[in-house]
Amino acid sequence: MPRTKIYTALRRLMEIGLIREMPGNPSLFVPTPPSEAFGALLGAARRRVEDFSTLLTMLMGIYQASREFHRPIRGEFWYIDGGDEIMLRCRELLRHSRYSLLILAGGLSLPILFNDAHRELDELYERGVEVKIFSPLHPEMNHLARELSYLFEVRRMPLDVSILLLISDGGRLLLAGVEASGHRGRLVEAIYSEDQLLIRLLSRLLEGAEIETQPSQDSKS
Repeated sequence: MPRTKIYTALRRLMEIGLIREMPGNPSLFVPTPPSEAFGALLGAARRRVEDFSTLLTMLMGIYQASREFHRPIRGEFWYIDGGDEIMLRCRELLRHSRYSLLILAGGLSLPILFNDAHRELDELYERGVEVKIFSPLHPEMNHLARELSYLFEVRRMPLDVSILLLISDGGRLLLAGVEASGHRGRLVEAIYSEDQLLIRLLSRLLEGAEIETQPSQDSKS
């Protein structure tokens, strides 16, 4: 090879740091240690990786925020089984109510609540808790509804549903199913939740329901 081409190649290798020129005459060249020869290149590559990692972290944050905004939100519920356990939770909810209580009680569930939690109902009145009872039983036609109306606001709803719903202080909810058992009803299963969206929706359903103010013959019991 012509000597001029060799020197051109050697100068290029020196520029990129792959060889070194030894002092002396004639000129001698030795390879640079790989850690030095490729250190700058490796450092640049690492900086690019770090920059990309930072960008990826930022994009993941945006992606997660977008998913949280658009996807349905999962609520949390507790399942309660057994009439005794359900009534125990009902009484606890009544005892811990501080300023408001909404009650939706079907024709079978209102006697259950009155018979098993009458002490807690009296304490609600004594503490000045605002209680609204929604029931198919009209105070002018049913002695139990009439007795409760002396203490609380009792509203008659024409729809008779086999459930007992309690909403305490706008923050706690218990919803129980009721089944007929002889001439009485019994609590069979329930859920407890502090899910605010569900509580707001059910509260609006009660407050916005069409209330019947005149007694009807079918409400006698």
